[in-house]
Amino acid sequence: MRTAQYIASTIKRLPWPTQGTVVVAVSGGPDSVCALRVCHAIAQVKGFSIHVAHLDHGLRGAESHDDAIFTQRLAEELGWPVTSAYRAVEQIKGYSGSLQQRCRTIRQDFLNEVVVNQEAVALVYGHNLDDQAETVIQHLMRGSGLKGLSGMRESDHQGGVLVLRPLLDISRIQIIELLKEWEQSYRQDPSNETDKYQRNHIRHHLLPYLRQEYNPNITQRIADMAAIIAHDDDLLQDLTDRALATSMQVKENMITLNRALLQQQPQAIQLRAMRRAYQRLNGSTEDLTYAHALEMISLLSEGHGKSLSLPNGITCEIIYTQLCLFYARDLYHESHDLAVPVMVTIPGLTNTAGGKRLSAIVHNSVNALEKMNKRVVFDLNRLKLPLAIRTRKPGDRFYPYKAPGSKKLKNFMIDLKIPRHLRDRQLLLVDGEDQILWIIGIRRSNYAIISANTQQILELSIGEDQ
Repeated sequence: MRTAQYIASTIKRLPWPTQGTVVVAVSGGPDSVCALRVCHAIAQVKGFSIHVAHLDHGLRGAESHDDAIFTQRLAEELGWPVTSAYRAVEQIKGYSGSLQQRCRTIRQDFLNEVVVNQEAVALVYGHNLDDQAETVIQHLMRGSGLKGLSGMRESDHQGGVLVLRPLLDISRIQIIELLKEWEQSYRQDPSNETDKYQRNHIRHHLLPYLRQEYNPNITQRIADMAAIIAHDDDLLQDLTDRALATSMQVKENMITLNRALLQQQPQAIQLRAMRRAYQRLNGSTEDLTYAHALEMISLLSEGHGKSLSLPNGITCEIIYTQLCLFYARDLYHESHDLAVPVMVTIPGLTNTAGGKRLSAIVHNSVNALEKMNKRVVFDLNRLKLPLAIRTRKPGDRFYPYKAPGSKKLKNFMIDLKIPRHLRDRQLLLVDGEDQILWIIGIRRSNYAIISANTQQILELSIGEDQ
């Protein structure tokens, strides 16, 4: 393999930046060293700068230290700065999973820090064709969907930063050939030779067996399949985005999906929509299985109030026309806190236990306009003070504005289709005799309506606590 030809094809194949800093993750092994040499050559053409990032996990003692020294010297030889750090994985708390998983997570956190500190425009990894095949096989054995079977992308975005894998189209053997042409040395990690880890076992036993018994080009075929699946996955992601643009809403502590709109979608889109909603609330779909997603789809045809429990304390419930996901325990605790009345400061600001802030302003004018949602006005002299904020309690009745008589608060909330679990959280403004003046943010009562004889107006508005 000729280095000049490979560099030229890589420049054409990937969206390299023409300015700014590119962080290259370098362990000292052949793959990352080759990625650095490739980036170094391309930087001379494209004009970007390189910053080398090296992390020592402290797992191999002096050998790990020598890797760091090697990387430091290589970066200096090429004329690029380097950030090298030591983080002993076995001493760091707060990371879960196997040793390899913890190492990957800690390394990724480190690389993200370097990217931020250097204000980098791109991050480069040394993953190669063999890595791609091994990754796809691992995902296949774990029961992955299209996203997992598409493997790694040559170019992608991670937290708004461009991610490039310039070696993803060549094998380890070809990488060694390139390094020989450069007369470039590299480090060897003995842990790559052990069969202790699943990836190594796939590398040393499964893939060689498949090459010998079934297809000598199995690595390339798997990579080709991953590329085809990646295109299909991108299309389905785009279709899911379009469906969710009109059917998903992100509310306070809740994700809602319009079930009528979702029911019109093919199951492939429904499955992705369910996973996306769960991820938006939980931050990850790691614990959400295929069976969970199917149960969520089945819930779309159920009636109001039907629910199921999902991993990590999330409840999925049909609430009238919506499929809703929320943390039931968090809502319970918040409801409990709001049960304690909070006295209203007039004039002034009143913070409530629900993270809301009530603003009270007194006007000596009748020019204020009465509004029915987040801002209301009352005739101050007709109010029975002090005012307080609380949540509902048994026996509450409400006298709706411009409506005859009263109604049980519970029935009024049902008529408004306020979800059952939100009714206990709903803030109420009450007067000194505990009469409900305002279902805050929703509907005011018939009490203390301003008139031509009003001398002082109390203006109330609700917003987020700052």
